[in-house]
Amino acid sequence: MLTYTKLQRKPKHFQSFTGVTIAQFTEILNALRPIYGEFEKERLERPERKRKVGGGRKFTLSLEDRLLVTLMYFRLYTSYTLLGYLFDLDGSNVGREINHRMLPALLSVLPVPMQDELLSGHNEPPQLGAASGLRS
Repeated sequence: MLTYTKLQRKPKHFQSFTGVTIAQFTEILNALRPIYGEFEKERLERPERKRKVGGGRKFTLSLEDRLLVTLMYFRLYTSYTLLGYLFDLDGSNVGREINHRMLPALLSVLPVPMQDELLSGHNEPPQLGAASGLRS
């Protein structure tokens, strides 16, 4: 199983797989920790939740490993299935972690070009098939 602890021992591989150095990863992680904690608190305390806070399954991976999975996905653009195999998870868990938990928190930490324009709906890319009349 691949982990942050194992991969940090090979800095060249770490940077190749994630696109950041170990020092940059640590900076991102330190900035992400409180924000991710707030997102998790909101998620766990939402009104429609059926379990009490603290109920349910615990995360298999540490926050460091979850960030590593996410950065590897964005850098390598590999399938959730392969990442799940590398980190001993199901691919659906990888997708859920990246899309529903890590991405919202990372958007508030990392500089994303044109993030404000994309999120506000301005300068949206054209719809698929709009120019060719394929829309029904």
